Order: sequence, then C-alpha cells, then structure tokens
Amino acid sequence: MVHSSALSVHGGYYADQPGSPFGTQSGSHRQPADRRGQPRHAGTGPVRSLERGLRGTEASPGGAGIRMRREPSRAYLDRAREVFDIETEALARVRDRLGEEFSRTVTLMLEALSRGGKIIITGIGKNLPVGQKIAATLTSTGAPAVFLHPLEAMHGDLGIVARGDVVLALSYTGETEELATLLPILKRSGARIVAVTGNPQSTLASHSDLVLDVRVDREACPFNMAPTASTTAILALGDALAMVLLEARGFRREDYALLHPGGAIGRTLLLRAADIMRTGERLARVKVGTTVKEAILAMTSARAGSVAVTDHQGRLRGIFT
Repeated sequence: MVHSSALSVHGGYYADQPGSPFGTQSGSHRQPADRRGQPRHAGTGPVRSLERGLRGTEASPGGAGIRMRREPSRAYLDRAREVFDIETEALARVRDRLGEEFSRTVTLMLEALSRGGKIIITGIGKNLPVGQKIAATLTSTGAPAVFLHPLEAMHGDLGIVARGDVVLALSYTGETEELATLLPILKRSGARIVAVTGNPQSTLASHSDLVLDVRVDREACPFNMAPTASTTAILALGDALAMVLLEARGFRREDYALLHPGGAIGRTLLLRAADIMRTGERLARVKVGTTVKEAILAMTSARAGSVAVTDHQGRLRGIFT
C-alpha cells in the first residue's frame, strides 16, 4: 500500500496529485489523468502501466519504488521446496557427524544438573532467538537453562554464571567478537564451555572444552549469506540435546505435566474434580418438595445451570437442570 496522494506511474498523474493541472476524484477512487490533465480510462495509461510494472519488474534496492516481479505460482513452490531440500540435506550431514563430542556434552550437562547447576546458552545475531528457544526447550523438559545475552553479560548479568555450569556458546563462524570477549571471563567463572560452531578451528572452538560441529555446505539464501540452513542445524542440535537429556534423566510425562499446568497435558494429568467442583454458596441446593420456581431462583442465585435436590438428611436425591 502506498500512503501518499502523490502517486505518479510511468509518466502519468493521478488527478489529486500535487502539480496535476486537472483531474477529478470520485468518492474514494482517484481518476488517473495524463500530463495534460485529461482523465484516462480504465485499462489504459498509467493504471495499465502500473499493472505491467507489477507483473514484469524486479524489486528496486532499498524499496524506493513499487517494483516487484510476479513469477508463476509454480516457480514459487519450486523455490520453496529447494529451501526445504537444502536445509534437510544440511540436517542430515550434521546428524552424520554426531560423535563422541555430543555424548561427552550430554554427560557434562548431566553432571552439572545433578550438582544443582544449570545450562547457559549464549549467542548473538540470529543465534540470539535460536539460543532463547533452546533454553526454553531445555527448561520446559526439566533441565534448568537460561539465555545469557553477551552484551548484557558484560554489564552485570555475569552474576548468573556459577562454577560448574555448562555454557553452550553459539556462533557459526566461531569468530563473533562479543563471544570472544566473553569467553575468558566465563572460563574464570569456572563454567565449562561447549562451542556450537561451523568452524572447529575457530577462536571459539579453541577456547572451549568441547566442540559440536554444525557445519553446512551452503545456506538456503541465494547469496549464501543469510543464516538459514546453519541456524536450522543449530536449533535441531539443541533439540537433540534436550531430548537426550530428557530421557537420560528419566523425565516422565507426569513431570512434563507438572511444568505445564496450563496446557492440555497438565490439565488432563493434574486436574482433579475437587479443583473445579462447586461448594458453599456456589452450589445450588434445594430440598425435596421445593417448587420449580424456587429451584430456578436457587440456580440463579448460585449462577449455576443446575440445582442439587436433597432429602431432609442432606442426601442427594436428584439433579434439576
């Protein structure tokens, strides 16, 4: 949508464009006018040129104009499937490279958690939201984890790091300046560092206790620049760690429910009749022999859809709805 009353298309004017010598406006629909101010008819002039422009031109750098290419639907689907193929292939390659370092990472995390420690995820750029998701998955499956922003860490948040904690440091290049600054401080804090990187020879890798290789052959980006396949691989690796830890710690479905009381599983496993039953003034009750009118009034007073009918000993004889 173009929020402007001055829209010029391929040399034509709209009638209400500043500088247009003539032109009319009908209701909320502007009538296009040519350079001489004469209204042009639908299907000709600038309107038709605009339609051709939207169909046939590419997006201009910086979004300076309304120029975009409309390709056949088939081409869009082919490109989308290619992205899936690239990322699926990347995941398969990272999967095949999993080895002893992964197992040692799981053991390191288990030991930290058994001592009351935690898992700390850190990263910046696209790895920031990826790291936050990994931390959330770990925490929701019973492994206490937090995300540490590298910049905030240098201004007080390092207080969250304790000796024996395990730090997952995410950086595909392994040369992220903010992480390189943070690494020595984390080491002095007594934390164990696991590098998650696509460059096992990087600065990050050389300062880490363990290295998890998430190298991918290429990104799904046509320029091989925007993190796509690499961030998918890092996220999948985080999921793998969380699920392996879950099983290794004997985390059960009931434990999951305890951490998700508001979810469907939590309600199914944890909710009891006593948690939702009506008592006291919220329970509508009448004696046997009460009139229908009085029963309805009792329901209305309790804001209920039914009323319990009891005998003189208080025993339930029926329910009136």
